[in-house]
Amino acid sequence: MSRPAILVVGNCYPDNFTFDNWFNQHFDVEFLKAANRHQALEVLAESAPELVLINRVFDADGGCGISLVREIKESTPDCRVMLISNFADAQEKAVANGALDGFGKAELNSVTTISKVRAALG
Repeated sequence: MSRPAILVVGNCYPDNFTFDNWFNQHFDVEFLKAANRHQALEVLAESAPELVLINRVFDADGGCGISLVREIKESTPDCRVMLISNFADAQEKAVANGALDGFGKAELNSVTTISKVRAALG
């Protein structure tokens, strides 16, 4: 049986390293990375990750995470998406565009974040 995949979009190398370690510590998942919108859509065209975590602003090109949330939810409504942002207003915009309630990097090690991700993974 294959492990569920999580796609993380728009993070810098140190954050990807942190997320990779965090997921391996708490979940048995395959960790996929995309630097920007284009790479994320390529991954989504080839696979169906259980969860897509999208950074509010992409490190590689300054792309908008909320725009990608909207685009993914319009084309693939069943795809589970969360925004990575410490800003409540950004989380509200993401949820209004179809995302699940996400979390910020400052909340990564909280019990609430672990519960949110566990629920999103089913």
